[in-house]
Amino acid sequence: MWRDFVDNTTLHGIKYAFVKRHFLVRLIWIALLMASGGYYTFTVYRAFTKYANHPINTVLSKKYVKQMEFPAVTICSLNDFAESKLNMTDDNPLFESSGLNISSCAVTSRVRRNRPCGWSLLCALPDFQNLTSVIPNCTTHYRQDLLDSMQQSRHQIDIESFYRYYSQDKNAIFGPPCKFSLFTSCSAKTFIPLVTQWGMCDTFNSGTDGNVRKVDSGGVSFGLWVILDAQTYEYSYGKYSEGFKVLIHRQGEYVEEWEGINIGPGQHAVIALSEKRVGLFLLNILIPGASFVVQLAHSACLNIKQV
Repeated sequence: MWRDFVDNTTLHGIKYAFVKRHFLVRLIWIALLMASGGYYTFTVYRAFTKYANHPINTVLSKKYVKQMEFPAVTICSLNDFAESKLNMTDDNPLFESSGLNISSCAVTSRVRRNRPCGWSLLCALPDFQNLTSVIPNCTTHYRQDLLDSMQQSRHQIDIESFYRYYSQDKNAIFGPPCKFSLFTSCSAKTFIPLVTQWGMCDTFNSGTDGNVRKVDSGGVSFGLWVILDAQTYEYSYGKYSEGFKVLIHRQGEYVEEWEGINIGPGQHAVIALSEKRVGLFLLNILIPGASFVVQLAHSACLNIKQV
């Protein structure tokens, strides 16, 4: 029976240690078997000992901070251009004082013949060709004359300046009132203008000045609270609806307007968020967040809180 077991077992080395071979060969195989068996026993013992000692590979901890960084808040009007600015002609006293006399207006003045510069530039821009039916006097012939005059002057429309100066006046959009962290007043000047490919936006706490605002406590009272005037009478060309798009992001992050939150006239919206920071072996849970309360009645009330 033993010989049959030795001949057929799958345990490596048993056969060579017990079959008839030279004594030294069998002795070497027995030593190898004992050494490997001893090493196996040792590794199993060490594994069970480690398990019994309950070692910790991942540490979970909470860090409570006295101050929390407040996120950047970008607000974009869903109306790209103020209708009163688009309708303003060159002879209007406010045309120059409002900054509407951008270089593209001077280049096309001969072709326009005192037609409003704003509508004329919209007519010339290829991105707005689907609006030709609603743009006054925007015929194929007139558009070509505008493009020819710019080509002769080797001029291209400054899209950034066009958005910046022909959008709604942010001083009329933001507040009053406007407050941050209960007692700190803010105003339209607190919001830094940002020109995007979708139009003009304004960012609160952008950090571009090297100063990132912080809050000492959570709650509605310690966030951003501002009245937003939608100025629906100024609507000319919008993004599917009226009101504003609100985006919450880190300072310096790329702003993707399509991912924001739409807030329409007459609405009072609350938006809360929290933040998690995860390390490789350490999980720190910081809970700076923001919550908005926005009300638009032809105006909007925006309230951001930390949670």
